Amino acid sequence: MKCLLTMMLCLMTLTMITPISAFAMDESSSSEPYTVEEELTIGSVKIENNANGINSVTTGYKSRPASKSKKYSKDGDTIANISVTAKFKYNGSSVSVVSKEISAQNTYKGWRFEKASFTSSRGKVSLKGSLKKSGISSIPVSISITCDKYGNIS
Repeated sequence: MKCLLTMMLCLMTLTMITPISAFAMDESSSSEPYTVEEELTIGSVKIENNANGINSVTTGYKSRPASKSKKYSKDGDTIANISVTAKFKYNGSSVSVVSKEISAQNTYKGWRFEKASFTSSRGKVSLKGSLKKSGISSIPVSISITCDKYGNIS
């Protein structure tokens, strides 16, 4: 009789716990963090002509393109691929941004990218924004490419 009573108590306890466990595992309350994979691609150095058509071997100016991509994933799924491309001009004493663009902003699984700013100053290009999905907190996006006066890109 004791054994039967113990089994009934265990069964009732399991029945009461199960709904709480199922609720705690609800997909909308997932707290799994997001992951970010980054890739930097640096192009080859090009000798530039100045405004007068004079080859920059004499003036010292060179240019170099670069692209930085970030792949964002959550719960094992890719939710966005965002890339920035820039071209820098440098000569050993100064550096400037010749061009910049957001070369990709692909989103998946109901996520969207909202740009906050896309700026350039001297040798740095920066993109800031966030990935958003209804009912889920946003994920910050920050991509920067920097070139120093010698053409070193990071």
